[in-house]
Amino acid sequence: MKTIDVDIVKAIINYVNNGNSNYKEFARLMSYEHRTLQQQFTKLCIAWLKELSETENYDLRNEGSVKFAKSVKDKLVNLPLI
Repeated sequence: MKTIDVDIVKAIINYVNNGNSNYKEFARLMSYEHRTLQQQFTKLCIAWLKELSETENYDLRNEGSVKFAKSVKDKLVNLPLI
């Protein structure tokens, strides 16, 4: 994994671990970004859900996320870069 990938993951983890993160505001601000960047971000989210849907070892802390990912796995598509 490239260093930048590790740094990005750490930044996202810090954001969600903050306790004061405003996901609704994040989503609103993301909606103002360039349409291609929105598509790329969605691809990132889909990749995460696909990875999570293959998780077999989980507990109560992430059970909801894993079950959700498994429930939508068949609907996840590969989006083109436009």
